[in-house]
Amino acid sequence: MTKVALLYDLGDWILGRIAREIQKQVEPSGQVTFKLGTAPESVRSLRSLEAEVDVLHYLSPHLYFPLCSRIRRPTVLTCHHLGTAMKARFATLPFPPDVLVTTNQQCQSILRGLPGSGGMDIGLTLYGLEVEQYRPNPAGREELLRRAALPPDALLVGLAAKKTSNEDDRKGFDLTWKLVEKLAEEHGPKFRLVLFGPDESKAFGWKDEDLPPSIRPFVFRPGFVAADQMPLLMAGLDFYVCLSRIEGGPYPVMEAMACGVPTISTAVGSVIGLIEDGVNGFIVTEENYIERIPELIRVWRGETEERRSLCAAAREAVLARHRWEAVAAPEVYLPLYQRALAIGSQRPLLQRLRREASSAYALARGW
Repeated sequence: MTKVALLYDLGDWILGRIAREIQKQVEPSGQVTFKLGTAPESVRSLRSLEAEVDVLHYLSPHLYFPLCSRIRRPTVLTCHHLGTAMKARFATLPFPPDVLVTTNQQCQSILRGLPGSGGMDIGLTLYGLEVEQYRPNPAGREELLRRAALPPDALLVGLAAKKTSNEDDRKGFDLTWKLVEKLAEEHGPKFRLVLFGPDESKAFGWKDEDLPPSIRPFVFRPGFVAADQMPLLMAGLDFYVCLSRIEGGPYPVMEAMACGVPTISTAVGSVIGLIEDGVNGFIVTEENYIERIPELIRVWRGETEERRSLCAAAREAVLARHRWEAVAAPEVYLPLYQRALAIGSQRPLLQRLRREASSAYALARGW
């Protein structure tokens, strides 16, 4: 039986959730067993981990890069979004992973053009979603209105993001702030952008000063939301908007669609192939979003048969494409580990010697 280390940054963050779902779906096959944990930060802890497993599966390049030249076991790396810093790291990789996968076609295309991954067969492993948790819930709107102290006819447009994820303006916050100004002009004090994300207790949490002064009165920040409460609040939105330029998911788009919330997004990440414009959501561009989104909101706001049909189609699209039992099935992940073992066993002698020498030198220095 193959033993695989699934490595993440925080167990309660998104990578930890992904690791647990992969374990849940793949271990029953009886062909692999997983060891879940945070990525090693020293060579000593790396060597200890390598003694326990056959394959290392890093769920993010941020975790892989620091020790990549000292990894001796076959390695799988999952890559999500790609900003300038990430591209630069790939361009200077001393050794690429044995198997490289990404989560959407946009990032797959970018990776194929980078020197550090040139010539590699880059696979796709889609994100999954807890579809029984994220589902339509009429109580969500009432709860959101209560928390924001708004009247029943308020317009609630959602965005979920960490402010620190905006390298190269990839999250499109500049576009979002302009949209908020436009919607505030049209809808006045009854409009709110519901901005989900870490609260002010975190260094990377949203604060008033992170927002342009002109839009602060129109942004409601719920603060920390427990994982079991997020589906309820997401279901309470009138619309969800994503104006990102590069994405690994985005997870919140899938969550909103699963909750039956009309979703308006740029064609990024897994949105490509998921949203069919006008059928189960809407696709906008940097060039037309500022005119098109307010019009979409005017047309699709309120309870109509057309809206109900679109919302149902949105949920069905997520069910069809992003159920965990499908995207993390054994037939998806077992070939990755088998390929890593095969490629890792054929590493050139000089590469193996360089890895051993680098590892021994680091241990001698107490790293």
